[in-house]
Order: sequence, then structure tokens, then C-alpha cells
Amino acid sequence: LYIKDDSEDYYLPMRSSTQIRADSVSHSIFLQKMILSLNAYSSPLSKDYKKTITEIEDMGSVSDKTIISDLLKVLPYPLGIRLRQINGIALTEDNADDYYRQLLYDYAFFFETQLHYTATLLLSQIWQNKNMVAPQSAEKLNFIRQFMTQNRLTNTLADYASVIHLAHETIQISGIENVTPKVEEVLDYLESEAFESACAFFDVQKSYYWRQVRFMESEAIEHCYTAQGHLTEGFKSFGFVIENVLASVRGINVINFRHVDKVFASSVSQLIANEDGGTRQQRDLNPMENKSVLCFASSDFDASTASLNLLPFFIDRNVFAKQAGTEVDLYQFIGFFNDAMTNDLSVKKVNNPCFYFVSLKNPEKIWRFNEQEAIQADLTHIDEIVDETRRQNHLLANAGELKAYLTKFKEFFIKQ
Repeated sequence: LYIKDDSEDYYLPMRSSTQIRADSVSHSIFLQKMILSLNAYSSPLSKDYKKTITEIEDMGSVSDKTIISDLLKVLPYPLGIRLRQINGIALTEDNADDYYRQLLYDYAFFFETQLHYTATLLLSQIWQNKNMVAPQSAEKLNFIRQFMTQNRLTNTLADYASVIHLAHETIQISGIENVTPKVEEVLDYLESEAFESACAFFDVQKSYYWRQVRFMESEAIEHCYTAQGHLTEGFKSFGFVIENVLASVRGINVINFRHVDKVFASSVSQLIANEDGGTRQQRDLNPMENKSVLCFASSDFDASTASLNLLPFFIDRNVFAKQAGTEVDLYQFIGFFNDAMTNDLSVKKVNNPCFYFVSLKNPEKIWRFNEQEAIQADLTHIDEIVDETRRQNHLLANAGELKAYLTKFKEFFIKQ
């Protein structure tokens, strides 16, 4: 606390030194900077964004709708769905009270999802090649285990930097072939003042969101532009995310034609956030990894294509429904912990550690998987009030299969 001259206004330290005066939030410059950041990267899904970049460079600008459409064609679903929601909700009289609060959290969650996605690509390589992990990496894994037993929704974003660095070092020491070589650009960003400043800003926004804090409109608008600046600065280092393709394997059936070898029919959904992501049927002599979220380097993949399994860092809950549909229901792993004493995550507590996942479509919805009661596990969210009939209709199919997988994951990454 200190005294300033009467002629000077006092602002919180977190406010930008360059004050922006605006009556509303525009995403035009934000979107242009986002797509221009991808010029050095190549996506196996679409080249339309390259044409749009050329148009921006030649003409100065293109419509927001065009940029959003091109970005959603190449961004992986976890980031694409955040971008779609940032730009998809208009300010109205009905949502005026919560509009800026939700928008600021969408910015914060986009920033965190970049970090989570990068950490996932590295940690999944360790998980997939756990037999290769060098003994001298045990100390590095201890910090990662600590990271996984905390609630990521409320903890500081700066912790991701240590996890990403340690995971990268573990891959190098263990001789695991790194399938995301451009992650080095992220490592440099994580050492920068820009990253430190962004973490401090978005940590506050996350805290305000969960505490139901709302700003005055003028201050909220200023915070939105500050958030856009942090995102565009950081996204320059995360463009490599468009060079991979995510797919959810929904189900595998065995087809045994007469006089013909056994064939596996896989239902595969490509995980991008535009409306025509689609589900396709693939037939192959070899089975794919069932009920998994897989990462490929090519859009033309089959069962024999090298892939990275991102389960359980990302989980498509739809594959565990009794009748799996075509809709993507992707959730992000936020930790294995006990919320009874240390977290204000739910009203209805569970007195043992559980796996927690947050919905990418609606970050307010959190799903808890209690392995000790796996036989009664359902798809309802924590604190969601449902009658018993509806709950029984939404019981988890193949819950034992999920429990067995998560138990192995826990033994290696959490409890070892």
C-alpha cells in the first residue's frame, strides 16, 4: 500500500501498462496473428490456411469467418473447440452478466490446453515406451507423479514448464524417438518472461472464474485484449500442433467372411472441431487400439500406421457409452487426487483418490472415475442431480476394461 499523486489513477499490477479503450471485444487482429503464426508449419489435413495467409499478406485482411474456418480444419480438437467457443458466443442482454467471465476463462483454458497438449505428446511417449525409461530418470518422474496428483484446474500453470522439460529430458536420456521434434521451440518459450507473465495473468483469471468473480465491463474488455496478446505471443511456439492428426477409435468388430481371412472393422472419428470432422469405417487385417485417442503424423492412416496413444490424458467418453454415437465427447485428464479435504471441486465428496476429467466442450462439467466403485460408474458429472433411472441408463459400458487400463497407468505414473 502506498500513496500516489491525486492526478494519477491506481491500477492493479496485473493490468497492462498499455491501456486499451474499447466498447466491445473484437477478435479480428487476434485471429490474423494466430493464423500467421502457422506459416512455418505444414498440416496433413488442409492447405487452405496457407492461401488465407497469402491473402492477408497481399490484401491486409480477410474475414474472421474465413480465418476461423481454416483454423478449425487444422487445429486438433482440444484447441479447436476452445477457439470455436471463444468466437462462437455473442454478447447479448441475456448473457451479459457471464459473457466476459466465460470468455476470459476460455482464453485461460486455451492457454492451458496448449501446455496440456504439449505435455501429453511427451508423456504419452514415455507411457507408450515405459520399458525403455532409463533408471536415472526416476527422480524426474517423481515430479511428474506429483504433478498428476494435483488438481490442474486450480494449480499454477507454471508447473507445466517443469513437467514438459522433465518429460523431454526423460525421452532423450532413455533413447526414445521423439515424434514431436519441434517441441524445442516450446522449451525456449517456457524459459521466457512472456511465459511467466502469461501464467501469472491466466492463473488469476482461472481463480476468478471458479470464485464467480465478475469485472466491470470496461475492465473486462481490457483483460480480454491482454489475454489475446498473451495467446498470440505464445501460439508462435505451439504451431507444431497442426502437424499431427488426432482420431478416436470408437469400436472394433471382427468380420469373418467365408473362405476369407479375418478382417477387423474399425469405427474411427477424426478429432477436429469443424462440423464435418466425420466418422469413417476402416477395414484392415490388423486391429487398431480400441477405445483410444490416437495421434498420427498423416491423415491417411490405417492400423499399421505408427501412432501415439493419448489415453488417458485425453479420453473420448462416448466409446464407453452403451450405445456409442458419432458425437465427440472428449475430456481432458486433470489429475488423480482426493477432493475430500484439499479441493473445492465438488459438493458430494469421495473419500479416496479418483481420476478427474474436465469436458473440453463445457469446462464447468467435470467427470470423476472412482475405480473402487467401477462396477457402478456412470457418465454423469460430479454434483449433477439425476434420478436413478437416468443414472442406470448412463452406466459405463466396459468399466472394468477402463479400470484395468487406468490401474496400469497409475502403477507407472502415480504410485510407483
